[in-house]
Amino acid sequence: MIEEFLKHLEPLTDFDRTSKILVAVSGGADSIVLSHLLHSAGYTIVIAHCNFGLRGIESDEDESFVRRFSEDLNIPVFVRHFDTADYAEKNKISIQMAARDLRYNWFQELATELGCKCIAVAHHQDDQIETFFINLFRGSGIRGLSGMLPKNGIIIRPLLFVQRTEIEQYATVHKLTFRTDSSNAKNAYLRNNIRNSLLPDLYQMIDGSKNGILKSLQFLSANEELYNELVADVIKDFIQIDDGIVRIEKAKLLKFKALEGILFETISSYGFKGFMLESIGKALVSEPGTTFISGTHRLTINRDVIEIEPIGCADEELYYINQGDAEIKFPVSLQFTNENRIIDFNINKTSSVASIDFDKLKFPLIIRKWKKGDRFVPFGMKGSKLLSDFFIDQHFTRRQKENCWLLCNNDDSVIWVIGYRISDVYKITDKTRLALIIRFNN
Repeated sequence: MIEEFLKHLEPLTDFDRTSKILVAVSGGADSIVLSHLLHSAGYTIVIAHCNFGLRGIESDEDESFVRRFSEDLNIPVFVRHFDTADYAEKNKISIQMAARDLRYNWFQELATELGCKCIAVAHHQDDQIETFFINLFRGSGIRGLSGMLPKNGIIIRPLLFVQRTEIEQYATVHKLTFRTDSSNAKNAYLRNNIRNSLLPDLYQMIDGSKNGILKSLQFLSANEELYNELVADVIKDFIQIDDGIVRIEKAKLLKFKALEGILFETISSYGFKGFMLESIGKALVSEPGTTFISGTHRLTINRDVIEIEPIGCADEELYYINQGDAEIKFPVSLQFTNENRIIDFNINKTSSVASIDFDKLKFPLIIRKWKKGDRFVPFGMKGSKLLSDFFIDQHFTRRQKENCWLLCNNDDSVIWVIGYRISDVYKITDKTRLALIIRFNN
């Protein structure tokens, strides 16, 4: 199996075997075998394990097992604990989707931090078939039905050439132990229902059906490449992207006989799912103004155009600026300089520059999103005003409000609505001795 493995692995890697590969290891047979194959082939690997805390002591035993496996092979191991249920509840998504988001986000961060060239995951042919049926039942286009790619960005899947039984045979021959997730036997999730009920019945009912499905997946994957090229040529005729907002000409879109198909290919990359197509299609020919929301974007159907724009970040984190910081890049890009105030001190009055009385500041300063009830005294005014009223006065769009950041003093009072208006409380006066000049790079 090692020779066949290397034949499928080498096209996915454009580096030598001394470069690091991050391997996602749950402790199950698939990821244990993948790690063993890479290690045996002389690749330099690092193991990453997620403890999602969903199965109590069983999750902790998986973690201990992965740590022992790594130590036995002298492979560095990194473990992250997640409050998966809390993340799912906050983001209004399923536990499975929450676990997927958490692990892939962490894998990307860890790979960057460690300088890994790629992230290897242990999906195999049985996973491909299960994913095909999941996407089929959820209403997917050719992209979803053609299966997982062997390489997608820095994610590689070098086991897509083997079936689960072959992986388990390899583990037996090489005396590799592995963990079995007890939740896989429960049909609580669609994937488990497909794996445990649908597919065994289908394989028993129709001889050769498994190989037939795998062959069809190969054809679909090849057809997808051609399909994507043709669709890209069609879409560019009626879509424009300006300042992050996608605009689609309704009249040109509605000319297509295969409206749902071309609509799906146009909007699916912005998080809109197949099951939403019927409602969006009906809204196209009804009164304008209808809005649809995906996990990342808002789609608004206007009279002549469809607009798709990112939903503002729902970031509740606080970001701190310490005294002496010259620059920050995240969550917004700001540069800081101190200037002594002299008689002919010139105040830059552009909205992207804030000139602040340094002596009124208490560090660390705070950057955060605005929240309901926030007030400040807009520059040039005497009384305080609700930020929500300030937004109305300034004719803020919904997008501007969602993407608005505040710079606050250590007591959480608003210093600057970044990029728009400073607070009159912190302005430069005749008594100011030292000014903090802050430049916003939008």
